[in-house]
Formats: sequence, structure tokens, C-alpha cells
Amino acid sequence: MSSTALFFHFVLDSFAEVKNNFSKYLSSFIALVILANLEELYKALGGSDGDGGSIAISSATIILTFIVSAKIILMHKKDAAPNEKMIYVLVPFLLYSFYYSMFFFLGLLLFVIPGIWVLLFFSQAPLVAALAPSSENFFKRSVKLVKKNVKLVAWISISTVVLEFLSLAFSPIADQKVRFILTGIFSFPDAILNIILTIAGVKIFYYLNE
Repeated sequence: MSSTALFFHFVLDSFAEVKNNFSKYLSSFIALVILANLEELYKALGGSDGDGGSIAISSATIILTFIVSAKIILMHKKDAAPNEKMIYVLVPFLLYSFYYSMFFFLGLLLFVIPGIWVLLFFSQAPLVAALAPSSENFFKRSVKLVKKNVKLVAWISISTVVLEFLSLAFSPIADQKVRFILTGIFSFPDAILNIILTIAGVKIFYYLNE
């Protein structure tokens, strides 16, 4: 099976998982929809871009979105203990996602190519930290995993980044009401796709580890 076909296999498998067990993901779905609309709701109530409230909401939204992702990741952790606490997945996942983002943006600032290299080859580090910690450096381990199937990792990495940028597509719209409505409508498919890609990302991680 080609890398492209494999990627769509994991995505469709993840879609079926969400569709057949939606009640299990309902709280995550609702949380993601609310988080996607918080900043626009704040602006609709009189707030503005760049003020203290907007910055606080934006920061809180990022952290809370990571918490939702950690919850989904824990649900699909293969060797999870029956009563394993989410904090043991959340902290390493959040920490190494932050490192990964910093390396990615630093790479883009220097040159585009290093940024793309980081986007691909360091992408598994947060999942290594959360799901399979070892004595080996997590970023070195990520590079080894990605080398097994670079194209497959490119698909999931680029899809995730594109989804993140799509959520910002309505920001340039000057009319606040129109922007608020469009953001609200898009937040529903955005939440579903976020859940599906998170699950697919975990499946790809375990596939690369095999």
C-alpha cells in the first residue's frame, strides 16, 4: 500500500471510529467548538484584537485545545493503565509540542527549508514523549520514526497545519458579524477534523513504531 493510500486508510478508519462512537467524543467536540468561537465572541461583546482580554483568551484556548488533544491521545494509548491520569500524557505532550513549535518557527525564520524539515522530522516528538517515553532523546527518536515513511508523515503533518491555518481564514474579514457567523459555522467541521486527525496521528505513530 502506498503512503498516500495508507494515510487515507488511517483517516477513514479514524472517521469511522468517531462516527460509530460519537458519544465518546461528544465532550471533546463541544469543547473544541466552544474554544474555536471564544475569541470572536469576546470581540462581539466589545473586545478588540490585541487587547489584554483577547491575548488571555487566545493563550487559554491554545492550552485548553492541547488538553482536549491529550484526552483523545490517552483514549488511544495502547498500554494505558485502567485508571491512568491524563496529566501523565498532557504534560510531556504539551511540553514537547511547545519545543516542536519553537523549532518549527525558528526554522521558518531562518529559511523555509529548515522549517519544513522540522515540521516533518520532529513531528513525532510530542507523541514519543506522551506515548512511548524512553532514555533516547525524543527528537532523535522522532527522526528515526519519520525516516521509516517520510511521505506518510508529510501527509499528516501538512494536513494538521493546513487545518490550523484554515481556522484563521476568516480573520481578514472586516465585518465582525460576518466573521463571527462564518467562524461559528466552520467550527463544527473543524472540531470533527481535529479529532479525526488526532486519532489518525496516534495510529500513524504506532504504525511507525511497529
